[in-house]
Amino acid sequence: MMWRLEAIGCAAVGMLTGMAIATGILIRQNQRGELVGQRFAGNNQPVAADRRCPAPSGVR
Repeated sequence: MMWRLEAIGCAAVGMLTGMAIATGILIRQNQRGELVGQRFAGNNQPVAADRRCPAPSGVR
C-alpha cells in the first residue's frame, strides 16, 4: 500500500515541478520579449526528465 502512495506522491511532485519549470520559462520569455515557442521547445526534455521518481534535485 505504501509504495503505491509513494509513487503517486512522486508523480505529483514531478508534475508540479515540471509545470513550475515550464511556467517559469514562459514568464521569463515574455519578460524578455523573445519568442516563447523556440526556447520552450528546447527546454521540454529537462521538464520531462523531472517526472521520474527520484525527486528532482530542488525538491526534498
